[in-house]
This record gives sequence, C-alpha cells and structure tokens, in this order.
Amino acid sequence: TVLDSPGHKSGRDEATQNELTRNELTQTEFTPNDFISATSTGTVLQFANLRLNIENQLASRGDTTIELSEKEVQLLAYLMRSPHQLLTHSQIYDAVWGKGAAPSSNALAAQMRLLRK
Repeated sequence: TVLDSPGHKSGRDEATQNELTRNELTQTEFTPNDFISATSTGTVLQFANLRLNIENQLASRGDTTIELSEKEVQLLAYLMRSPHQLLTHSQIYDAVWGKGAAPSSNALAAQMRLLRK
C-alpha cells in the first residue's frame, strides 16, 4: 500500500495518516500458531509480525511504526501476554487501570476502538 512506501508523504493530515496506519496494523490474519510464537524480550513483545516496544510506546508491523498512548500500550501488552485466554472486563480493568479503579463504563470499549483503528 501507499503507507508501505518508505518516505512516502501523501498530503493527508497526521491524524488521518495514523488512523490508516492503525488500520493496516490490525488487518492481519492470525493462525493458532501465531499465539504460540508470542515472545517477550524485556520491553518488546512480539505476536506474529506485530511488535510492541513498551518502553518507547511504539507498535510496528514490517516497516510501519506508530506511536501509541500509554493506555493503548498497557492494554495491547496485556492482551499480547494473554494468548489463548478468555479475559473478562474485570480482569482487563484490573490489569490496565489497576485494582479498585473505576474508569468510565465505556473506557475499555473506547481503548479497544483506538487499538483497532
């Protein structure tokens, strides 16, 4: 795609470019073996061809890299560290927002939407 071209500048504003990039990062077909090969080396998690650098708050796939918010990183890291697990809202809230935290009722859905974009 156009975003895969190194150094390509499209004239789109940065928000639109980030949204398109996020869409590309999530347009991956995963097989059961991808879950088995999830790896972690310090501050970098990898799942199939998706890498998450926790310290630098960057997600990358191939030559495409985008910056994530702190909450997006916490949520994605938790999900990447929990392959093959059915996670409840409570488990995710506790892991990402902290035990006893009371985020708004749609906070998780909003963060998931941002990760999917």
